[in-house]
Amino acid sequence: MRSVVWLVVLLFLARLSESKSDLINLRPIIGIMTEPGRDDKPFRSFITGTYVDWLSAAGARVVPIPYNTDTDSLRDLFQSVNGVLFTGGGLSLGSDTLYFQACNTIWNWAIEANKKGDYFPLWGTCQGFQLMSILAANNHSILLDHAYDSENLSLPLYLTPEAATSRILGACPLSVLTALTKQNSTMNLHHDGVIPDTYNQNQNLQQIFKVLSTNVDRKNKIFVSMIEGRTLPFYATQFHPERNQFVWGLLEGVDKTPEAIRAMQYLADFFVTETRKNGHKFPSVEDEARSLIYNYSPVFTGNDNSDPFPEEITYYFPV
Repeated sequence: MRSVVWLVVLLFLARLSESKSDLINLRPIIGIMTEPGRDDKPFRSFITGTYVDWLSAAGARVVPIPYNTDTDSLRDLFQSVNGVLFTGGGLSLGSDTLYFQACNTIWNWAIEANKKGDYFPLWGTCQGFQLMSILAANNHSILLDHAYDSENLSLPLYLTPEAATSRILGACPLSVLTALTKQNSTMNLHHDGVIPDTYNQNQNLQQIFKVLSTNVDRKNKIFVSMIEGRTLPFYATQFHPERNQFVWGLLEGVDKTPEAIRAMQYLADFFVTETRKNGHKFPSVEDEARSLIYNYSPVFTGNDNSDPFPEEITYYFPV
């Protein structure tokens, strides 16, 4: 009799599990904001392929979001994707640029959506971290320009007390935490940054973000390296978690150990899991198919001698 009861209980739990999984988006699509073409290629925008690979390895698909698209098209894309990633780069983040204006629009829409119960995650990497800090502070001066000696610098994270209660690190596996804090696992490629005092003193930053970790550059100058929204599903790293797996330049001192790669994959898995909580969809299967990154052919750029730290592949889009 007991075995029958347990069988019924197990079947009930299985059914319950299935019903919960029905509420999870098993086909997440993440938008990546394209960057304006550089001086030698002004007539096309681009996304570096490491970000596409990083998200794909965690079970998501990618849609490029043109930085210069019109507001109606931008709104359509926002309502079709399940989260947005702001990449690294070397752009001007001035409020007069089309790139900043488009990112600012998405930022405001994401805040509005989350307040209404539409769970919409954002992620920023390096330049994206700096962008999200500026947007949260509503102040460009919080970013210190060319203040750091941290190009091609791999470091362990110095966690703050708030990391223990964070969503992204609070429950992560011990092996991941060890790799993040004991190994030179996080690759830094930046000369701009934000100091911790700015997060403590700026009321807007303090209200929106927790500081989870800090680091110091070669001259022992401290910078914030990881943040998480207090209530919003917004995450950003000053370091590049996508490079450990997908960049192979010999001059770049990225940590290629299995432990570091698993730690960076954990960060991708976490963000993609967050996007699974969003139910946005394209209007049709045809619209979805036309929008995916698969419509574009990646170009091998790993042999670009003009760049000391070239990307392996790059996706280009007509402006």
